[in-house]
Amino acid sequence: MSYKHSAAAILAIVVSGCTQGTDAAQSASQIASLNRALGEAEARIATLESSQKVRDMLDSSSSRAHLDPMSDGYGIVRTDIGPVLVSFQESSPKADGTEISLQVGNPSSASLVGAKFYIDYNTRQDGTPQWHATLKSTEYTALNPLQSGAWSNVKIPLPSIKPDQLGYLSIRIDTNEVRLTRAYQ
Repeated sequence: MSYKHSAAAILAIVVSGCTQGTDAAQSASQIASLNRALGEAEARIATLESSQKVRDMLDSSSSRAHLDPMSDGYGIVRTDIGPVLVSFQESSPKADGTEISLQVGNPSSASLVGAKFYIDYNTRQDGTPQWHATLKSTEYTALNPLQSGAWSNVKIPLPSIKPDQLGYLSIRIDTNEVRLTRAYQ
């Protein structure tokens, strides 16, 4: 028996014991009202738990940049080589989804070759438990190096979401090769 049904059964016993001599219809009405209140409380708890999961995910992932496509600014991705800056520029329709354009800033003195982007994306957070379950993910390997001390344009396809639906981006970057310039002797 579920928690909700157990609580309803206990409430029915309490209400029936406390209301001897009252009308059975009134007792049924009270039980229905208590069931509605219990259902509303469970829905609020589920929403709070979902929101907390998202906050925990954001807090525990300092190696990811979290971007709002509707806002200006940039996020910082912490890589093994050092920080990389990521700024959302625009999105456009592409085949079965969206293509996003990012500005990726590499402040280090090493060029990053074969940078692999791990992207989670979704609609704007709406506070429902279902939002986290509908989070989508994709991977993309940059075709060109992320040049040292420079901003690079990177376009990444995101399947199964339209540009006007995109409201959340979380980006992690891994690198498998760095290039340094040779010192002149």
